Amino acid sequence: MEWGHDEAGNHPVATTVRADPDHRHGGDVGTVVRLYAQRSGAPDSATGTGTQLGSDYHEVVNAAVPWLVTITGDGVEPFYGICYDSDGHIVVAARLIGEATELTVTPAIGRGSAEATVVAVDERENIAVLRTAADIETAPAMPADPRTVTAGLPVLAMGNPISGTGSITDGIIASVDYATDLPSENGLPAARVSGLLATTALIDRGNLGGALLNLSGQLVGMVVAAGDDSVLGLAVPVGTLTRVADDLIGGGVDRTEPAADFGMTVRTVVNRSLVPTGVRIESVRRGGPASDAGIEVGDVIVAIGEDPVSDIRSFRSAVAGLVPDDEVTVTVERGGAEHSITVTVGEL
Repeated sequence: MEWGHDEAGNHPVATTVRADPDHRHGGDVGTVVRLYAQRSGAPDSATGTGTQLGSDYHEVVNAAVPWLVTITGDGVEPFYGICYDSDGHIVVAARLIGEATELTVTPAIGRGSAEATVVAVDERENIAVLRTAADIETAPAMPADPRTVTAGLPVLAMGNPISGTGSITDGIIASVDYATDLPSENGLPAARVSGLLATTALIDRGNLGGALLNLSGQLVGMVVAAGDDSVLGLAVPVGTLTRVADDLIGGGVDRTEPAADFGMTVRTVVNRSLVPTGVRIESVRRGGPASDAGIEVGDVIVAIGEDPVSDIRSFRSAVAGLVPDDEVTVTVERGGAEHSITVTVGEL
């Protein structure tokens, strides 16, 4: 995919697609299309706004396009990647590259291309890191503070939705802890992935591997699954993306092992001052690790091992290094008292 420039040659030209609130996921969507840099001041017939919204979105495009790349290779469909640093590392969705080894990276704008090799892959988080063999015209992504990525955050998805060249779609973050089953693809087996961002922004295969942005032009996630009439578009959150990418680049973590599983679902709980105080057990799978250890629905986890747990993010950080068959002490609050429970981690 290519991003164009305006007549002065200074700005990317992007098509923005707004999904009708009643038809957000493909099919018969109501759309308002605007070509930024050409008609950014034209009123938006759907919202009644024009110049300011167009200007805001245009700034986001200008900020993000330099760190987007298109990746091609034998046996895989073209997809997006995100320039991670100034050392030539590119982060991509692992399921998009599959078992491909010869890949070519081309900047979304700018000229030239470069061959790339696979540095490392984390199949369970669906993240891979490539490295280009030569310098190309890109800039590193600007990550958002993970603490700012919350439900309700307005976002833009950059890619090629509904066959629009250089397109962006808008929406909000609907969930920050979404789980889904990804089908087998490009030689990789089907897998269940959790901790994803779910967005109402219109997503299709043209967005995969691309960026989910806040309105400051900062990266909040990498798009990994397309939406349809019943499923929200999904993205790996920036906190997970940076943590895993740093591990893969540093070579310090073996990401080929199966994912750890507790056999339970959780959600953040807050006190009367709306301060997070732990994660509450919403459901426990019969015969799963949590159930066998004695964890019950309604328990509130406040620590995993020595790591305090106050919300979903700290919970996921605490369990990130665990692998199947590890034993870990889970501290829960139940009936006004704390209980320490030893859990033998299962395999997802």
